[in-house]
Amino acid sequence: MRFTILLALVAVSVSAVAQEQPALSWRPVFDGKTLAGWRQVGDGEWVVEDGAIVGRTQEKAKLYGLLVSEGVFLDFSVRLKFKSVKGNSGFYPRVVIENPDKAHGLQVEVDPRNNTGGIYESYGRGWVAKPEAAVYAKAFKADEWNAMMVECRGGDVTVRLNGEVTARVKDDPSRPAGQLALQMHAGNEMLVMFKDIEVLAPLKKGPDKKGPTTPAKVEAGKDGSLVLKARHSTLSGATIAFMPEWDALGFWRAGESAEWDVTVAKAGVYDVVMEWSVDPKNAGNAYVLTAGAAGRLEGKVESTGRWDVFRRGTVGQIRLEAGEQKIKL
Repeated sequence: MRFTILLALVAVSVSAVAQEQPALSWRPVFDGKTLAGWRQVGDGEWVVEDGAIVGRTQEKAKLYGLLVSEGVFLDFSVRLKFKSVKGNSGFYPRVVIENPDKAHGLQVEVDPRNNTGGIYESYGRGWVAKPEAAVYAKAFKADEWNAMMVECRGGDVTVRLNGEVTARVKDDPSRPAGQLALQMHAGNEMLVMFKDIEVLAPLKKGPDKKGPTTPAKVEAGKDGSLVLKARHSTLSGATIAFMPEWDALGFWRAGESAEWDVTVAKAGVYDVVMEWSVDPKNAGNAYVLTAGAAGRLEGKVESTGRWDVFRRGTVGQIRLEAGEQKIKL
């Protein structure tokens, strides 16, 4: 039996400096003519027709079909219009991609039948907030264009469908930053349309904020897996730092490290899954993950294209002994 170690947002570019956003005003992230600024992941076909992004499959696809923005967002609002005709779809306001077709993060449901405007966490908790039946019946327009707005402020996320609040979460532990994504659900024949996608984001200047970590012992989950969050590590080094806006570690230099106190429920081989971001000029640096007296995994950090674009992937395996020990990166 294999378990998982998830290193959650731990390897950001050494020279991470926030990029400036335009002044506070609504700006389009879809030009109405092309898919410029977006990339396709998985199955299905995304095209532009009559000013809208159209996702369709003629048969049940084996993989999810995702259309992912190049831009990355932290605290912001996004508004769009959609029409859901066939198959289950969704909109992700902050997502991290794991190839070939997994989207990790909160998803706002887009469905022609029910729960549209609710919040679901893919590959996590499942339903986080479903719309109330009376609100849903009032807000959703079947087979018509619907207006959606999603407001993200830290862990507070609010969804409005045609002006009605359909879902709201407070202090949610999901990721604080990510890309936008549109979804076509695997196993469905699909026809869904999105248009007029715009974001409202505050002006951000200067380097990313640094803050202290709050070291805490990591206990195995019900499935035996360990989740090593950046904020729960103990840091060693002059420049390595915790970045609370991203819930990540950055500014790494050679010889610096992060360490977690963990309790391993069962000895065995663990898959190591990492979420990381690094730009091309800083890619290729070596890392070593150690656990206890004998556990060791070595690798090199691959580029994610931009320093603020995170990816998730399995980077190898490590053997852990049962009991209390330290895991160091």
